Amino acid sequence: MRVNLYGKSMVDQAIEIMRHYEPPEGYWLAFSGGKDSIVLYRLAELAGVRFDAHYSLTTIDPPELVWFIRREYPSVA
Repeated sequence: MRVNLYGKSMVDQAIEIMRHYEPPEGYWLAFSGGKDSIVLYRLAELAGVRFDAHYSLTTIDPPELVWFIRREYPSVA
């Protein structure tokens, strides 16, 4: 695991930043179903911050992606 000069992992550092900058209304998380969105979703869960994840359906998204999001992330609006 990679750590910074203070011995914190990148995950711990990201969680700390998310907690520090949490807006009063919580985060609005744009969720695409891709690996980056999944990591940010999980970091927000680990940080215990308030957030709403939103997926915007486009006409070019493969059906498998939509099924994956509905099955694995039912809370995503």
